Amino acid sequence: MSISQIAVKDPQNLTVAAFDPSVNRFFFYYYLFLFILSVLQQLELIASSIRAAGLNLNPVVDKTIVRVPIPKVTQELREKLTKVAKQASEKARGAIRTTRQNMMKSVKGYEVVMGKDEAKKVEKEIEKHTEASNKEIDAMLEKKNKEILGK
Repeated sequence: MSISQIAVKDPQNLTVAAFDPSVNRFFFYYYLFLFILSVLQQLELIASSIRAAGLNLNPVVDKTIVRVPIPKVTQELREKLTKVAKQASEKARGAIRTTRQNMMKSVKGYEVVMGKDEAKKVEKEIEKHTEASNKEIDAMLEKKNKEILGK
């Protein structure tokens, strides 16, 4: 089920059209009125979500679509986008840390059953995967920063 359609009008504009197929089937005026209200509410929610994303976009609700003018990419915007990418990578690292901590607690809980030597092997394996995941995040961040900054 599709709830919206995103189209590129030209290099500087996107359009977002809201769609609610569950209400579209009814042809009665009452349901048509509800449908129009529903679409308008959806469009306002879409526009406010785009504004809240912090990407320097200012969407405009235009009848049945949301127009999103894309600003020219400046060095300042590129630097802001690199900060957004860094925040996303930090969030991913935090998720990895949380998962690592939960796994280590589980290993400690089963240490009596599996033995200390086996528990140490599992802990080393967890550490190895954690380091590999963090290196992968670093590589992805570096690649994305190069792409954003055009280097």
